[in-house]
Amino acid sequence: MSDKNVINIEDSEDVQKRARQNKRKEEIIKLIMRQTDYTKEQCEEKLLEWNNNYLNVIKEYINPDFYKKQQKNRVYNSRNQGIMTEIRGFMDNINREYYRKKEAGERYKKFLQQQHFRKQAENTKINDISNN
Repeated sequence: MSDKNVINIEDSEDVQKRARQNKRKEEIIKLIMRQTDYTKEQCEEKLLEWNNNYLNVIKEYINPDFYKKQQKNRVYNSRNQGIMTEIRGFMDNINREYYRKKEAGERYKKFLQQQHFRKQAENTKINDISNN
């Protein structure tokens, strides 16, 4: 009698698990249908094609060639040449950023000086008016 109970419990758990899986699959299909113009059958086919990865299904709809990696156009004669070119490019970027920040700092200092001079001019006007 206990064996039947164990089997029934396992069967009911299995049925519940399948029901959850079916509900999840239906929700995924609804999600894909909202994000694309695929029919339910097309969604099921694409899910099978992408091994139930719904993000890849949507990405493929947006850009059919998303999974193809873009090749870099850089071709080096030797490994050392490639390393030195990358280092030079990296240092150029750092140098460019340094000078950009330095110029921004100088502009900010000029702005503060102008504000200071304006404030002094206003104070002198106020003092001249109050003295007269």
